Amino acid sequence: MMNKQQAARELVEIGKRLYAKGMVAANDGNISIRLDERQILITPSGVSKGFMKAEEMVRLDSEGRVLSRFGQPSSEVYMHLEIYKNRTDINSICHAHPPYATAFAATGKTMRTDLLSEVAIALGEIPLVKFAVPGTPALAAALIPYLKEHVALLLANHGVVTLGESALQAYYRMETVEHAAKIQYLAQSLGQPLALSRQQLEQIKRAEKEKLIEDITRDILENLNSGKDE
Repeated sequence: MMNKQQAARELVEIGKRLYAKGMVAANDGNISIRLDERQILITPSGVSKGFMKAEEMVRLDSEGRVLSRFGQPSSEVYMHLEIYKNRTDINSICHAHPPYATAFAATGKTMRTDLLSEVAIALGEIPLVKFAVPGTPALAAALIPYLKEHVALLLANHGVVTLGESALQAYYRMETVEHAAKIQYLAQSLGQPLALSRQQLEQIKRAEKEKLIEDITRDILENLNSGKDE
């Protein structure tokens, strides 16, 4: 369970980062954190992400009912609730309009994930979700077919949504999407980008898996040794 005060501070910090990076303008974007199985905390409607205050964050139940005494939740609350409903492993959602990635979404183009090893590892495929009116249940419904397998989505003529086990991870995934979109755009302006082969992508994923196993094993051994010392 996430402490409400801590979650509010994290939302404020992520909002400042999105605004400073130019990934939102005016009052655009929304971020949320799952507090527990029955509650989420989401950014307020009509407030710039760069100038939010912790006390402005809005607490909701899993059905979208407002539990806070003050404030209105982001208009994209349906989207957030649908994602949490379908992904119990996800504890934070970040929605923004990063310029390069949103340019792909606005032109009906998908982003390539076979150009950079970091993108292949951190995000995998980034599908393009068909257009639905922002802030409506229709947009939430349009996401459902993609939620099981993906942690980053382009929203046609709208923006980007990223999912994370933590608010920081959801934000970093947003950064990675935008960085990859910019690199792809620049690479295409120089010529034909050179894609990583399927074999190379498999080697990258295998190496990352082996590193993860190695890290877990090291942590277990360190904990065992620490217990012996005590």
